[in-house]
Amino acid sequence: MLFEYKAAKKDGSITKGKIEARNELEVLRFLKNRNLTPISIKAKPLILKKISLGSLFKKEISLKDKLFLTKYLSLMLKVGTGLLDALEILRRDFKNPTVKDFLFLAKENLKKGRPFYESFAAYPQSFSQTFVALIKAGEISGKLEEVCKILSQTTEREAELKRKLKSALTYPIILIIVSISVIGLLLTFAIPRIASIFEGMDQEPPLFTKIVLTLSSFLNTYGLYIFLVTIATLIFFWLFYKKTVTGKKFFENLITNLPFFRKIIARLDVQRFTQNFSAMLEAGIPVTQALEVSTQTLSSSKIKFALERVLFKIKSGKTISDAFLEEKDVFPSVLVSLISIGEKTGHLSQSLSELSDFYAKELDATIKSLMSLVEPVILLMIGGIVALIALGVIVPMYQMVSTVTQ
Repeated sequence: MLFEYKAAKKDGSITKGKIEARNELEVLRFLKNRNLTPISIKAKPLILKKISLGSLFKKEISLKDKLFLTKYLSLMLKVGTGLLDALEILRRDFKNPTVKDFLFLAKENLKKGRPFYESFAAYPQSFSQTFVALIKAGEISGKLEEVCKILSQTTEREAELKRKLKSALTYPIILIIVSISVIGLLLTFAIPRIASIFEGMDQEPPLFTKIVLTLSSFLNTYGLYIFLVTIATLIFFWLFYKKTVTGKKFFENLITNLPFFRKIIARLDVQRFTQNFSAMLEAGIPVTQALEVSTQTLSSSKIKFALERVLFKIKSGKTISDAFLEEKDVFPSVLVSLISIGEKTGHLSQSLSELSDFYAKELDATIKSLMSLVEPVILLMIGGIVALIALGVIVPMYQMVSTVTQ
């Protein structure tokens, strides 16, 4: 859904804006995180954003861009470069026009006396709530250089994990696409030529052969239309996913509920949570706020609800370790144990950071293990389909030719 909001700032001035969210509660959280007091919130149905030809091919702010931005911003601030000068230098170096627009906005906002984090908040599709909260914490505490360094480290970890995920999934996806293409070509071009042999014979072909020939005839007649409709549908869903929050949530929920991906998503969420929670604690963000923001970046509703219960218990006066211990059925025992040890020793953020690295490696190993099982299954399935098609046509044809020659 698309929501239009009107809110009051701390100085009493009124601000208006639009945001894509699932419900009003999400909009209220968005406003609360930006210290805005809501005046009115109106919902409008959202199918797709208005997409112009320019916006269709407009580059987004990628993980690589964010890594470059945070790493070099931290470096320039460390050597004493002013924030305005640093933004201008970065703007000259970046080639991505979207990043250039963002840096220009950030520079203009700073000149007008507006907080630095507000510029990041204006790009919710690119910068998560965790990212914005960390920038805000660094700006308020005067530790923007340290926060940018933390963000560059977490972004680098995320980029490395995504690279490994893509690498593991690339081969099975290519295998499926090639296999479907081969079967399609077989049914569309090869089988119709063989079918002409059956037409010249008086014998009735077996039922399975009839099904294969009918399917082949259908694809030969309507194959082009099916191909175009498939491409159009894929483009629609790609735009729905890339250009709307509703689309992202839909596909995230769909993937989360698939049995094959459920285990991976759960581990990915734990890794993401430990990474974000650790980074925010290291930046000096209060535990309750760090937990609240970290929860918004997760996909698994089970883990989300568990963290909300943990947050409520901590606000009620319980220690972090006790609150997590009561949710040990949801979280891995090693996470609960390390939180307890980290809280007692005063090194909670460091413990969580090390645990995040451990889960990233474990997740990589899990994906590789699952893919090693999936690949032969896909090969067997595709090989079986091709064999059935071949046997359904070639065997009856051989029998007919044998009958004729006797």
